[in-house]
Amino acid sequence: MRYSVIASWVTLALLTGCGGGDGDPFVVGSSKVVNRMSPVESGFQTFKSRDHSVSALSQGDRQTREIRSSKYVYENPELGASNAITFESVDVETGESETAPSPTVVSVVDLNTQYAAINMKNVTITANGQKQRGSYTLIQNKQSGDLYPLIEDGNAIYKTVVAEHEAWMTSARFSNVADESRIYMRHGDGKSLHVAELVNGQFEISPIFNDYFRNNWVLPSGDVITLPWDVSELTWKEKATGKTFTHAFDNSANTLPFIYEDVLYYANLTSGAVYQLTTNGENIGVGTTEWSANGYQTDANAMSVRRGDYEMTSDCSVYKFDSENKRISRVHHADLQGGVASAAGQNSLYCVRKTGTDDNGLPSIARFDITTQRVDNIEATSGSVLNAGERFVVVSDEEVMFYQYPNGSFSEYYVNVETGLTSEKVTSAMSVIKMQTVQLTN
Repeated sequence: MRYSVIASWVTLALLTGCGGGDGDPFVVGSSKVVNRMSPVESGFQTFKSRDHSVSALSQGDRQTREIRSSKYVYENPELGASNAITFESVDVETGESETAPSPTVVSVVDLNTQYAAINMKNVTITANGQKQRGSYTLIQNKQSGDLYPLIEDGNAIYKTVVAEHEAWMTSARFSNVADESRIYMRHGDGKSLHVAELVNGQFEISPIFNDYFRNNWVLPSGDVITLPWDVSELTWKEKATGKTFTHAFDNSANTLPFIYEDVLYYANLTSGAVYQLTTNGENIGVGTTEWSANGYQTDANAMSVRRGDYEMTSDCSVYKFDSENKRISRVHHADLQGGVASAAGQNSLYCVRKTGTDDNGLPSIARFDITTQRVDNIEATSGSVLNAGERFVVVSDEEVMFYQYPNGSFSEYYVNVETGLTSEKVTSAMSVIKMQTVQLTN
């Protein structure tokens, strides 16, 4: 039996401006620079405000290792335990650190297993050797906790995010970025592909392409392969040399390219043969492989997600990459059609799908657990397909959240796949809650 729980209160309005755009004064020497925070620990991966209280999780007796003055915690939902998140000011010359006041965290975007992007206000940073205070996007190294400002044209910026997948190329929404040393994003007026690279303690943004209308694949080297939506021609842009190579590509006879274990492939839709794409510094080459693809279909919008050897596309199909037998096969297809978006947690693949034909109807959430290969299908008891498809947040391997467009008073919907509960929270500011994936060791 499912229940719907509704809570309502008023919270502070969201900041939507760029760096310093909320009217915070430029301050020199009046507050501590924040350049480190608590790292992310395996199991304790859900970032949230300490006072966040509306959730579809069963509460029960909750353990805690919190510092009561901490505004934010990393939570382990399965244990009902949480660890405090503290912020530090670290002297870059001596390495000595001291506790810094917590800034206000507006949102967290999990980029990959190494980095997350955190929007903060009321924070003091150092950019280009200058101390400044305001509202900024900081890139978190999840392993060390180090924080780096996001720099564009020499200035620290605040990157506003409404629909996460339209702003960042994250491993929670895309399986086509194999480079974790740099950050890739949709940015600028045209939302074209940009890259941010760590240079002298800050992530500096530069453009790669000048338009939005293309699918992109990024290899570990930083090489970018792109296929414009209206052109049957691949372009390979080498990171090291800046050279570009083109290759005719028939996307009516073949799948879109895909990356598996850092190698770029595509499959023929008729024969199932799998080919590898490479470049020798002069052109793009196509080579045969031992792989075969039994009914494999890449996502039409290149928005599939992968964890381990399993991939889920936005139509809710799940495919297995069997590296021992060199075979790609479909292991699950949704019972219902109408899949609209996919996303991933640490060991889970999620998909949002329609239960009817109306985008305003209730969404259904499918989860594939890669550790058990179990499929769960839960129909939310409130919310809409449109909101779930556009604004979908993985809270944990058991829970997801989606929300209405954040304008004035709006609702957030929390769906727990284990319990079948849907909870609704009416608010005027997005809750700071997000699962941050980490590299697990065997």
